[in-house]
Amino acid sequence: MRMFTIRKQCSVHLASTAFDFGDDGHNRDGLYGVDRLLPSPARDSLVDCMEEFVKFSIVMRPHIDMLSERYSDRKEKKEKIEIDEKVAENIVQDA
Repeated sequence: MRMFTIRKQCSVHLASTAFDFGDDGHNRDGLYGVDRLLPSPARDSLVDCMEEFVKFSIVMRPHIDMLSERYSDRKEKKEKIEIDEKVAENIVQDA
């Protein structure tokens, strides 16, 4: 399957200052190792993008077989089956 692109791309400038973590590894809520992106327009944009990914995944999931199947893959699979059938025929004839 080919990768799709989304219109909205987001980046977090100065990411080292955009997260909530303290010097001791605890965030403002006192939780260790739970770092959160601080409220900002960048966070809003990131959440919007993630929602779009989730919605896209839900909508496209029923069609994964059609989207992930390619001609070259089908051709290779068919050739392998033909080879396996010939090998099976040779085994039957030799027996």
